[in-house]
Amino acid sequence: PIAYNDMKLKKKEIQQILLKRIICNLAHIPVFVLLTFFWLKALEPGKKKRHTKKYIALILACLLLFAVSDEFHQYFVPGRSATIMDLGLDLLGILFGLSVYLVLERKTEIAIFPVD
Repeated sequence: PIAYNDMKLKKKEIQQILLKRIICNLAHIPVFVLLTFFWLKALEPGKKKRHTKKYIALILACLLLFAVSDEFHQYFVPGRSATIMDLGLDLLGILFGLSVYLVLERKTEIAIFPVD
């Protein structure tokens, strides 16, 4: 009976650890969606101009470089690790953010976050 209870406890602890890890990993997506929006706003080409492929490529390259550097620095932090999965989730957030922004920009025919 004691071994069974210990096994149940360990199973519950493992489930909690896995749930925490999944939530932390999935947090990469909205963080990079927001970061993408901020970069798009910071590098906005000007009033009533759309982002060109050049701007999109620059933003994508900068954000990917940031994601890689973040994973690289995590490699040296005790208790943290650098994983390809995190990098993939970062990329997913970047691509989703770019997609949403560009769709909204095309639908509204004006720049998002206008500055008056």
